[in-house]
Amino acid sequence: MARDLPLLGVGTLEAMALASGGERVIVALDARMGEVYVGYFDGGRLCGEIGVYPPQAVPLPQDGGWLACGNGIAAYPTLRERLAPWVEGWCP
Repeated sequence: MARDLPLLGVGTLEAMALASGGERVIVALDARMGEVYVGYFDGGRLCGEIGVYPPQAVPLPQDGGWLACGNGIAAYPTLRERLAPWVEGWCP
């Protein structure tokens, strides 16, 4: 701002998806109170909308080949079990 340079806002889920190095990435962050923020990214672009869901209500992908990242995966084992058929890799 001091140099009057343009800024570009990047959301946390998008930044995590890009940092993962995966092509197709599911990011799930613990939103507390039994919910997760979830976003699906393909080629660095958001697929659909970011949402807040209970783990048992997170929309599932149409097909496989996803990488899953975020502390919501570890916080809610139910979510990991639900996503497992579509995920071929897990970020730490």
